[in-house]
Amino acid sequence: MKIRSIKAQGGETLVEVLAAFAVFLILMAVMQSAVSFCTNAQGKSKEIRRVNAEICRNFQTAEEAVPTGNVTLRFEASSFTGETGGAVLFEIETALGEKKVPFQDGEGEPKHTIFYLFLPADTSAGEPGGGEP
Repeated sequence: MKIRSIKAQGGETLVEVLAAFAVFLILMAVMQSAVSFCTNAQGKSKEIRRVNAEICRNFQTAEEAVPTGNVTLRFEASSFTGETGGAVLFEIETALGEKKVPFQDGEGEPKHTIFYLFLPADTSAGEPGGGEP
């Protein structure tokens, strides 16, 4: 009967185990930084949504828009490439105004933002179409 000896090649060497452990640690560090980045981004997104919701609520109760002047809007024909050619289809003169809306930033500091609005047509003449007679 022949006796076989157990060879030393049946397992991993210490160097292979240490190399695998080092690769594992590097991958864990990458995953930890990715999770940390996502957590910070989620917190920032939540704060932005909170401030945006507050601005939207305060917009409804803010002071009326203050007129800042008139502007003429020109509507021109254009091709599918974006070239206008200078052909004006029609023009509209409208009043512009601004509305200041208060809110609190992430640190609780009071701030404000300004919305620029198109104001309603002048109806002081009493005619259905408004404007000049």
